[in-house]
Amino acid sequence: MPIEKIKLTNLRNIEYTEINLANKFNLFYGENGSGKTSVLEAIHLLSTRKSFRTSSTNQIIKNSTQSFTIYAELSDVSNIGIEKKHSEPIMVKKNGESATVAETASRLPIQLINTTGFQLLDMGPKLRRKFIDWGVFHVEHAFFKVWQKFNNALANRNAILKKGGSREYLSAWNSILIDNAMLIDKYRKKYFEEFCPIFMEDIGELLDIPINLDYFRGWNEDRPYEKVINNNLMKDKMLGYTQYGPHKADLRITAYGEPVHTRLSRGQLKLVMCSLRLAQGRHLYKTTDKECLYLVDDVAAELDKNYLSRLVSQLNTMKAQVLVTGIENQHLEFFTRYGESRMFHVKHGKFFPENVS
Repeated sequence: MPIEKIKLTNLRNIEYTEINLANKFNLFYGENGSGKTSVLEAIHLLSTRKSFRTSSTNQIIKNSTQSFTIYAELSDVSNIGIEKKHSEPIMVKKNGESATVAETASRLPIQLINTTGFQLLDMGPKLRRKFIDWGVFHVEHAFFKVWQKFNNALANRNAILKKGGSREYLSAWNSILIDNAMLIDKYRKKYFEEFCPIFMEDIGELLDIPINLDYFRGWNEDRPYEKVINNNLMKDKMLGYTQYGPHKADLRITAYGEPVHTRLSRGQLKLVMCSLRLAQGRHLYKTTDKECLYLVDDVAAELDKNYLSRLVSQLNTMKAQVLVTGIENQHLEFFTRYGESRMFHVKHGKFFPENVS
């Protein structure tokens, strides 16, 4: 859902600003520390209540002030607002009423593309599971409760395993664990089968290298999960945790038969990461008619002009609103060739609109 207007008060170095956004490309440039990335951070906070820059939202409150507020008007005349005071939890409202994280995330689905996005490719499977689950959450309404039930059962089972509890104590949690594990795997597998061809089409437009995706569910495909749980009970007790299950799933991304981060350059890896994000947005729109909002920080980092031009061209084909930052306006001129765009020069927390030729 596109944002028409966003208002920021006492957010980092921004005292107050009100920005009218274009439905397509919104381009922000300025020196490091100017405040341009704070706009992206604000929208990320609206959707998730979390910053992608710090784990402490108190640090986002402008110096010598007591709170920050973010308010966004969406294109369907609805609105989302948040307020954060020192040492208090973030308060979120949708159309004037309190809202949960699940509600705001569903209302304002976002995709973040920044330098930390490489972790999706070169770190452990936790982030890739989170990536898959983001997609499943937005298209399968039953998934979130199933995921919660599984993780609750897993935590309780692991606690009993650590204490060396008996099979009888484990049996009740095993039943809940197994039932919900099978549902999670079913939802993830269906999502992967729909997502994969969309990704292959996107990566084919961006990169001239064969990339493969494989979904690993967290235990062997040829073995029922109930049997895996029962057969590994003694080893699980010895270790004090559950070895196999959806909590060990992975999205394996390879080039030439090896993990992509071992074979590709940083620029090529960025295009793989971008393709994953683009494909997820396309799948969301195809299945739900919901538009993702793309937050692209320091778009030119790691990309030469050829790769940057390809990425901008693909973003233009998306049914999505896009907010982009760069240090220099030359890095953003590729976007002005397409569709509706607005550009802002950011200086010391102030936003100055510029004409786009």
